[in-house]
Amino acid sequence: MLSILQELPQLCVEDASFRELLRNLEFVPTSSGSLKCPATLYDPRNEELFALLDDSDTFPCPPFKESGVLDKLQGLGLKTTVSIDTVIQSARHVELLNAMKVRKKHIHEERCFFPIWK
Repeated sequence: MLSILQELPQLCVEDASFRELLRNLEFVPTSSGSLKCPATLYDPRNEELFALLDDSDTFPCPPFKESGVLDKLQGLGLKTTVSIDTVIQSARHVELLNAMKVRKKHIHEERCFFPIWK
């Protein structure tokens, strides 16, 4: 896919719909191991975004993190600014992490009170 991104300008001249096809294709790996569409990911060069969002599933992972590749991904919809949707996504992630923490605490307490469940 990296070679396709390098040839993107020429490929788009040959087929105008190619850019739109890549925009909606889940081909960019994240550090969680999943593949995402460029438009669902954020540019890690923006420090505000990097500080606000969890790194595992919202940013491209190497080698898609290189500056030249990120420039190409921007042309395919990679998000570069903080929006209200970004803040909401961050808040939901914090809420999920908190719920998981509370659940782990309850499981630990149950095991302390009822050791037979171990």
